[in-house]
Amino acid sequence: MPKPKCSYGGEPAAPKLASIYWAWYTVSGQRVSWKTFSCVGCAPTSLGIIFRSLRNASESPDEKHCASCGQVLDTDIDPIYVTLYLPGQERTDPEVWLDSACAAIIRSQIQSVGQRLPDRNVESRGPLTLATDPWEAIGFSLVDREN
Repeated sequence: MPKPKCSYGGEPAAPKLASIYWAWYTVSGQRVSWKTFSCVGCAPTSLGIIFRSLRNASESPDEKHCASCGQVLDTDIDPIYVTLYLPGQERTDPEVWLDSACAAIIRSQIQSVGQRLPDRNVESRGPLTLATDPWEAIGFSLVDREN
């Protein structure tokens, strides 16, 4: 299997590339995901939006800002979910908060250099529940069991 090349600059891995998995939901609710690789030289371009999003979150934890244009996000929030593997580091899962106009531009850039990943068929796993008690999640409750 050939060594992967940097998705942004086209250079072979030297010495190792970062792996970046990008995912978002389309207007119709379909989850799409893309994979890109980045060398150190292209990191400011490929990872810049992620680092800006992380910086915005740490500087203004109570207020979300678009990682691209900096505008405050009130209702027009269109995030990109990222899984990032930097060489020699643990996996990180940052979210990139964007408004819809900036999200369209960033997604287009990702699609122009990335590899589309197959659908994981997330919806076939069944509904997710927010219940903390596994018995409650399947319909059993311990309420009024003392009587």
